[in-house]
Amino acid sequence: MDVTNFTALCDTLNQKVNYKVAGPPKIPFTKLTDLAPIKTVLNRAIPNLPLAYQQQYAKPVLDNLAAGVRTVMNDIQSQNPNDSDAKLLKKQITGLEPFLGAIYDRNVDEIRPQLNRFQAVVSDLYRSFLDANKRTNAGVNLAQLLPALVTFANAADDGPFTITTEQVTQTFDSKIGVVSLPSSYRNHPLLWASLCHEVGGHDVLHADNGLLDELSALVADHFSNDQNQATLWTAWIDEAASDVYGLLNIGPTFAVNLSSFLTTLISQSQPGTAAAIPILRSDIPLNGNSLLDPHPTDLLRIHLALGAVEQLHGLSVSQRTSYIEALTNLAETCAGGLTGITLTDFSTRPPTPRGELPLADMQDAARQVGGLIADSKLNTLNGHSIQDIETWDSSDESIAVLIQTALATDKSIAGLGDDAQVLAGATLALLDNPTPAQYDIVTRRINEALDASFDADPVFGSTLPHHSVFIAKIGATGTPRRARGVCLTCPN
Repeated sequence: MDVTNFTALCDTLNQKVNYKVAGPPKIPFTKLTDLAPIKTVLNRAIPNLPLAYQQQYAKPVLDNLAAGVRTVMNDIQSQNPNDSDAKLLKKQITGLEPFLGAIYDRNVDEIRPQLNRFQAVVSDLYRSFLDANKRTNAGVNLAQLLPALVTFANAADDGPFTITTEQVTQTFDSKIGVVSLPSSYRNHPLLWASLCHEVGGHDVLHADNGLLDELSALVADHFSNDQNQATLWTAWIDEAASDVYGLLNIGPTFAVNLSSFLTTLISQSQPGTAAAIPILRSDIPLNGNSLLDPHPTDLLRIHLALGAVEQLHGLSVSQRTSYIEALTNLAETCAGGLTGITLTDFSTRPPTPRGELPLADMQDAARQVGGLIADSKLNTLNGHSIQDIETWDSSDESIAVLIQTALATDKSIAGLGDDAQVLAGATLALLDNPTPAQYDIVTRRINEALDASFDADPVFGSTLPHHSVFIAKIGATGTPRRARGVCLTCPN
């Protein structure tokens, strides 16, 4: 990978995407004391959901609407005890938006094409972990079968995030997750590779009961002689594992795509940070002695990915070597000569530096964690590794390259691969030619492919009956889908 082209891709994203702008739909309620208008909005949209989601998501939400609204209101009030009533109400409405938007977005014509594409990607990524033969052979079953619902957030403040099945169950007594993207991302499907972290990561991780606890214990044991690393990586385990899951789903290009997203998001959210080279955050934000951000430091996420790539047994040695070299160069470029990870206490004004951890040591630890997550045999998975359920191999890479080649000459990519392969190939194509004109071509072709993917989706597809029960016969209809053996960003 040419790092100069990576920088040019970041420049193109900065030109094309305004991460901070609000977009449709507007939240269709302004108060929470009268639930009747909210019920009316939801009831109008419910018929647009597949029957299984009407029964297993919409009905529990309506049945538990009063209790769910109280839960969200109380949680947000307890987190913001000093806010004015007006400010608190705004946060409470925003807190309810994803739960309810997963229903009412279905009735908004303005965003329907983008929402369908978004849903197709989420469904495809989730179903890739549900291959019946793979899981039966491994003796591993998921507690949740239905893919998460999706919604576009009106404001861009919270970035991409997942509401896990546990959170939805606690709030509205439904076992279906929700994935939210800012509406500002709706016309930029290249950014949706981040969904491999959300639905291919968080949502699936939380569907395999006990998996995160076992991974946390594994990491703690691995760093039993280094309390700092043990504390950090057990605290980061949900986000770290979601990154690794994302990479196993979309391949090593996940790390490149994620890095381009994070660097451009930073340049827009923190004025003055834009530079001739990409910038990734290099600090660990604290609130006193507590971590503020559950994510590994951005700069370490490339090395986390490196550790996983090293364990991709299905990739040829030459392919692994090429990606390891490319990601190593990318990490060096994004470090910009830094030698340490800074601990910064944001409970003071101005924030106070609390020390520094050697960058080389932190990068090495990240690499170890990435390898552990990707390749350890886990009791939760009946003695199998995560790769036994899902991985990226040479066949996937070949399809991604085929898609890359088609995009280079503006040819259709509909049906050439599954959605993860489409996003991987699109990333490769834009690394070859990162111009704004090529970005427009790639975006149009991704949209065509995702339209076809949605149309053939066995859960949501417009040409299929809306079954009341989803049976995971992966690859039975539409693009063949074989098992390939909570917020992405928290700006300071």
